[in-house]
Amino acid sequence: MSYPRLFSPLNVGTHTMKNRIMCAPMVFGAVVFFPSIAPRAYRKIEAAARGGAGKVCVGETSVNSQDAERMPFPPIDFRTPSGPEFEAISRYAQLIKKHGAIALIELSHAGGEKKPLPGQPNPWGPTAYVRADGQQVEAMDQAMMDKVCRDFATAAVYMREAGFDGVLVHAGHGWLLSQFLSPLWNKRTDEYGGSLENRARFPLAVFKAIREAVGPDFLLEARLNGRDGVPGGIEADEVGQFVQLLEGIVDTVHISVGLYNNPVVTNEFSSMFAPRACNADLAAIVKEYTSMPVGVVGGINSPEVAESILAEGKADYVVLGRQMIADPDLPKKAATGREREIRRCLRCYTCFPGSPEAGYVIPDDGRPMIEKVGTCAINPVANLAVALEEFPRPAGSRKVLVVGGGPAGMQAAITAADRGHQVTLV
Repeated sequence: MSYPRLFSPLNVGTHTMKNRIMCAPMVFGAVVFFPSIAPRAYRKIEAAARGGAGKVCVGETSVNSQDAERMPFPPIDFRTPSGPEFEAISRYAQLIKKHGAIALIELSHAGGEKKPLPGQPNPWGPTAYVRADGQQVEAMDQAMMDKVCRDFATAAVYMREAGFDGVLVHAGHGWLLSQFLSPLWNKRTDEYGGSLENRARFPLAVFKAIREAVGPDFLLEARLNGRDGVPGGIEADEVGQFVQLLEGIVDTVHISVGLYNNPVVTNEFSSMFAPRACNADLAAIVKEYTSMPVGVVGGINSPEVAESILAEGKADYVVLGRQMIADPDLPKKAATGREREIRRCLRCYTCFPGSPEAGYVIPDDGRPMIEKVGTCAINPVANLAVALEEFPRPAGSRKVLVVGGGPAGMQAAITAADRGHQVTLV
């Protein structure tokens, strides 16, 4: 089967995607500062680019270590584009671009969802409130907003100097910019609350600050909720109106849904019971409001589904998340007629510890939690500590009997055959 739309180029700002496939931001940017994580983080990012994605985005990277981080990572001094941290971040861009993909990195501010460490300020948000866990969230004043604008702009310049083609700004999933946009959180009565124009004022200031800092040729993408997924949250038509305000500032938007603090119910991480392409109809609504390219993420695990989204005009490109953990080679396999070889994501949550099936309890096996993220039920090499190519080759070919032809047995047989053994599967 051919996929003429999926494998056609797409102009985004001053850049051109070689196809309509983007790898979603999943690998935290700062994990490369952990020696036990860095090699597999680099491998995952490069695998997506090598596998043929037209655009690859490194994951959540907080714009500062005091008021923006969702979880503690070693801080990055974004004012100084040099040194070991800068080189570590730069390597992401190098690995992506050497395979012909556009290299992005996601910039984020957790806002009211931040988990403060001792000595750090309370989380910031549009409105003061007390979270369900008892944590006080402080209402932002003008000085706080100005600081966040500067932080985003400074981080974007740092990423430009690191070799990235652009940045993806996270304005969805209940992060800070999403909190301002959503009437669910934003209860302000000043010029930053009430109407959509007012709720959009601060997020727009952030995007404008970034654009002024990086210039016209640096790709600027926004990740937005098509809806929050709870009563009182933002809905697709208001999102479309906000996207109209972004025209001339950002180059593209892509549509997700849901909230970090309730990801399964709100469909941020769609479950196996949700339909495929579960956010495409929302993207189609947003697309009616703008002429800029609109992408969509959520439940897309096959080239057939991706092509149908594009053919129906619901989006201009597709964003693959967990599917790129299950099989980062999906683009190449689809382009060369090898669809039957694609490992299709089950949406089983194995890649994110603390799944609903496990009762949101993360099993303690002695490893830090960050080492467990990215394991896959159908891709046994997805989160190996050592690259498969680094395993020693067998000294010679041996006869191997695999008893049991279930998924594990078949994979064992395939792996043994790939390594040169004579395999019998019964």
